[in-house]
Amino acid sequence: SVKGGLVLDGRVRAPAAWLESIDYAAGRTVRLTTITAERVDVEPYFAGLKNIEGLAGFFAPRSVAAPGNDAVPSLVVRPRTVGVWRVPADSRRFRAMLRPAGEMAPRSVVAIDLDGRELFRHAFAASPRADGSGAIQPDAEPAGVSIDIDVTGARRLTLTVDFAAGGPGSPVLLDDARFEK
Repeated sequence: SVKGGLVLDGRVRAPAAWLESIDYAAGRTVRLTTITAERVDVEPYFAGLKNIEGLAGFFAPRSVAAPGNDAVPSLVVRPRTVGVWRVPADSRRFRAMLRPAGEMAPRSVVAIDLDGRELFRHAFAASPRADGSGAIQPDAEPAGVSIDIDVTGARRLTLTVDFAAGGPGSPVLLDDARFEK
């Protein structure tokens, strides 16, 4: 601090009031959206759709901005997708927030395996509304499901988003999916 201001790298000066917070974990965090998957297998409900030129990318997992926060990436994944990522060296935790993507009633099963051992599973289900209208009532938590997995010593993380019983399934979002050292 020099005369009530901040000096960065010995040359850049900024008013101290501009500093709102310091993220000490920034150098120890690797976001899943920044890592290239070792393998991604996608099999849409109607299998022939993935062979149509220009449509295959629609079914593949992709990074999008988290709703309400452009700085935090989300990964949108559609059923039936199996993605495998190498766990970054010295990682200790994998954290994310899992929630349905969009307004449609969620009908998907999400599983996370580490080196072939399933450590997380959540099924988004939907049921008919009690009023008899025939509309679907989602049973999912609107804020999402927190994922916090110990990945110490693991080599590969496998994410599977599968169809729920009785339908084609729906996409899910992994908000701020990250490995922490």
